[in-house]
Formats: sequence, structure tokens, C-alpha cells
Amino acid sequence: MTTKELLALVADWRRAAHQLRGDCEPMPASAMRLDECADELEAALSVAQGQGWLPIESAPKNRPVLIWNGRRAIAAWFQDDATDPEMEEGDESDLDGYWCIDDGKLGPFAVRGGGITHWRELPAAPAQPDGVG
Repeated sequence: MTTKELLALVADWRRAAHQLRGDCEPMPASAMRLDECADELEAALSVAQGQGWLPIESAPKNRPVLIWNGRRAIAAWFQDDATDPEMEEGDESDLDGYWCIDDGKLGPFAVRGGGITHWRELPAAPAQPDGVG
């Protein structure tokens, strides 16, 4: 399969997970597993491509990644209400369809300025020393 076909498969899995979820609370295990598989495939594609920057059109939704706006890398997520497992059916956020950041206080906020062209996976978190965490 080509990278484009694999990314289309990821999108199909995410749509199927959203349909499986329906109005169910908590999210059914099958829907969660489809989302997890989509995340794993996206990460594997990133690694297979040298962990380089990928076109923004192929970026995952509703989870943090690094985005590039031509000047700097920013940790952000693309808010897609239709596929967000935390959104209730029929709910809408003011940030649907935007790249978002959160300052941990007043946010989340939409990323301003546009010009976002590429994305890549976040690096792994640092290991915690023994006895911490």
C-alpha cells in the first residue's frame, strides 16, 4: 500500500470508531481499539518516513503533534468535533476545524496566523527517575 492509501485507511478507521461510539458512554472497547490502531499506524508511517515533517493534510485529528508554520514548531492538535471521542453527539465546540493550543489556564485557543504546512509526531516523553511519577 502507498502512504496515501495507508493514511486513507487511518481516516476510515477513525470514521468507523466514531460510528461505533454513537451515543454510547463509555466509549465501546471496539471503537477505542480502532482509534488506538489508527494512532499506531500514523506513528509507524512517521517513523517509516524518517520521522520527518509530513504534509499538513495528512495530520491526525484530536491528538497533539508538532506543527510547522514557517517560523516555528508548535505542539498543537486539530479539533474535529465529528471524530473527537470526548464530544457528545450533537455537541459543537467553538474550535471545530482549527489547530489548537492550551496554556493550561485559560485555553484552549485556536492557533493564530495560519501558514501551517507540515506536522510530525511529538517526541517521546523523558523517562522518569526511579521512584518519581
